[in-house]
Amino acid sequence: SYRLKFQHQLIAIEQEAAAREWQEKEEVMKLQLSLQGKELKTNQRLAALNRETLLDEVLRLTHERNEALRQASFFEGRVISLEAQAAADFERLSSAQKVRKQLALE
Repeated sequence: SYRLKFQHQLIAIEQEAAAREWQEKEEVMKLQLSLQGKELKTNQRLAALNRETLLDEVLRLTHERNEALRQASFFEGRVISLEAQAAADFERLSSAQKVRKQLALE
């Protein structure tokens, strides 16, 4: 009778231990899933930040390029203006030299 009672108690203890072990494993799995979910969210946030950073950089570089093109266009216009002015100066100088030669001949 004691032996049977002892065996029943032993079986109950073993079942309780098995149930606790199963609960602990289940808890660990839940925590792992939760951690994986958090890692995924963190990775998604990082990817979004990287996209934003890249977009900001693209916008900044585009702005710099547009500014450089604007300046190049301005300088190109200035060069054309200076070339036209130099050509006009050359024409005036040529005319003056012709007049001087004419006067020297007279």
